[in-house]
Amino acid sequence: MLRFWHRRIERWRNWFRTPPKPWERVLICVAATFYFGVIGALLPFFFMTVPLIPLEALVVTLLKWALPTAAVAGVFAYRYPKAMLCVVYPLALFGIGDVQLT
Repeated sequence: MLRFWHRRIERWRNWFRTPPKPWERVLICVAATFYFGVIGALLPFFFMTVPLIPLEALVVTLLKWALPTAAVAGVFAYRYPKAMLCVVYPLALFGIGDVQLT
């Protein structure tokens, strides 16, 4: 059983050290931008009073939070794709979105 875990850890280390493929960069940038954009749109509801009426104020408030969050996540995903994959992929396992790695 111990050899099993050593092999798994060694495979993960080898995968993490290899340079990312172009499709990995694109996949993670899109997934991170989407996931963190949604999280950024939900943050105002937890941290501040969100104006529900008029509708323009609601849309502006959500965009002020969602767009910068998604942009920062996209930049981090492009710069550190393997680390962001480790952050974003568990969200897909919990049923949030549909990211499939093959």
